[in-house]
Amino acid sequence: VALLLLGWGLWGLRAHLRMPRELVGIVLVALIVRLLWMPTELHAFDGHEAEYFDIFRGERGISRGSVMLYPALQWLYAGLGKISSHPWLLLSVSVAGSVLSITATFGIGRRLLGHRAATAGAFLLAIWGNHAFWATSAYNVALPLGLGLAAVWGLLLCAEERESTRAAAFASGAAVLAVSMRIEALLLAPLGLLLFLLRRPRHRWVDWGLLTAGALLSAAAVALVLSAGPLPGGEERQEALASNLGHLGFWAPLDGWGGLALLAGGVVGLRKNPRAVGPLLLFLGALHVAISSFNDAGFRHSMLGIWAAALLIGTLADSLRGRVGVVLASMAMLLHTQDVSKRYYLPEEDFGKSLAEAPDFPAEKLSECVLICEDSRVVPEGEQRSHFNLLYPGPNEDLWSEKGCVYWLSGVQDARWSSRAVHDRALRVHAEFETIERGRLVLSNGYVGSVLEVKPPQ
Repeated sequence: VALLLLGWGLWGLRAHLRMPRELVGIVLVALIVRLLWMPTELHAFDGHEAEYFDIFRGERGISRGSVMLYPALQWLYAGLGKISSHPWLLLSVSVAGSVLSITATFGIGRRLLGHRAATAGAFLLAIWGNHAFWATSAYNVALPLGLGLAAVWGLLLCAEERESTRAAAFASGAAVLAVSMRIEALLLAPLGLLLFLLRRPRHRWVDWGLLTAGALLSAAAVALVLSAGPLPGGEERQEALASNLGHLGFWAPLDGWGGLALLAGGVVGLRKNPRAVGPLLLFLGALHVAISSFNDAGFRHSMLGIWAAALLIGTLADSLRGRVGVVLASMAMLLHTQDVSKRYYLPEEDFGKSLAEAPDFPAEKLSECVLICEDSRVVPEGEQRSHFNLLYPGPNEDLWSEKGCVYWLSGVQDARWSSRAVHDRALRVHAEFETIERGRLVLSNGYVGSVLEVKPPQ
């Protein structure tokens, strides 16, 4: 039903799909960043992404699924697997989702903030390393984001254009598909509804009926997925919120001086266009609180908001002085993207070379302290202590009371960008605890890692 709504609405809106030359150039830049700057030859299907890959290859059957393995994506990937088993057919879906989110951001920005702001915002998103990484992952990030933003664009069309009925159908279909592939896409709904209502739409009952149908279908999709089990991390919401709320690392490079451009864009935009900028700022604040309440928050969750941040920075493009801020933000983005590219599925040999100057740490000394390590080459799976033992200790768990000290064996998974997102957890450990380097551990089975002593929380 959602696909029918989407297709029928899209055909009626085809006159609005013409891409200006600036947007064509931005899409080309985005493809260069994603397919050439990212060393995609190193890509490996990791974590839940590997399960989707098995379904694509027909090595795993379609199941009822859950929030760990969405039914909608299972059907999509299994269908694609009937066409070809080449991995890039699977990854091309995420590349297309990434391009869709960039073009939808441009469309949203042009209606809310004007052509210059939309162009600058779409360009920043095109070169943003976080966005570029998930464009080459089969995990359910890029495609549902693109569909969710397309739904917001459709709502704006519904409020402002004569093709309101087709726009309502398009927005409803896109929203249902987005939520069917990632429940967190629901977080876009309040923003889209607010922007829609602020335009005081007056439409026929059929438009409202289509939008209501979209809302009901989205609710049904959410209920279906959650019927297999609740959202993960529910038992640690309060602890996660307290731990993550002050951590802005997943908004990189806005956690550093790049954030000054966002602040300036927000201030300038509020003065010029409070009806558009105000909701975007509220959305970013609420989104940060929402994702901070998840115990495994990471870069994939801030993806839901970086498009809005890019548009807010883009508001600076309306003045000559403001364009300096856009240029500085672009430089920050490029530095971040370079870091992502260097860490993109970082090979263990390269990681080992980065530790070559560190003194060797004797393996027998690891037993002196409680060991945090998730590599089975060092600690058998059933005996491992993980990042979560540090970040969210159990009711009576005090790691430092056991032996008086804690070692964290930081390996290649902690350093590399991968769809498993272990690097995200490592960043949170570094942000929350003081660590002291004790040396490099090299084992005969090929393992290499950095031994860090973790100081107890103050």
